[in-house]
Amino acid sequence: MRRRRRYASARGSAPEKEHMVSIPQWEYPVYASERVKDRKSVFLAHASTLPSASALPPFIEQLSALPALKRATHYYLGNRMEVKKEAENAFRACWRFCNAKTSSL
Repeated sequence: MRRRRRYASARGSAPEKEHMVSIPQWEYPVYASERVKDRKSVFLAHASTLPSASALPPFIEQLSALPALKRATHYYLGNRMEVKKEAENAFRACWRFCNAKTSSL
């Protein structure tokens, strides 16, 4: 019997609701996406508001200290900063984390 590959866009997978992640030292809300599973990897994105571009390194440090992300065998840091129209000095950044070792993220 041949095994069928299941991709993240497979039918029948109910998406999880967007939820907030608690980081005590970070004053802005941090949102986590639904977990996307593809073969043996689990992908998870996080987003938050940054007061300035200089807040990016401390935010990455706080985010990477989360227990679920400490267990990740590897993760990708990619960010997108954009200026909001209503507040010229507010930035938004997103990250994608991959955990290929465990699916319990």
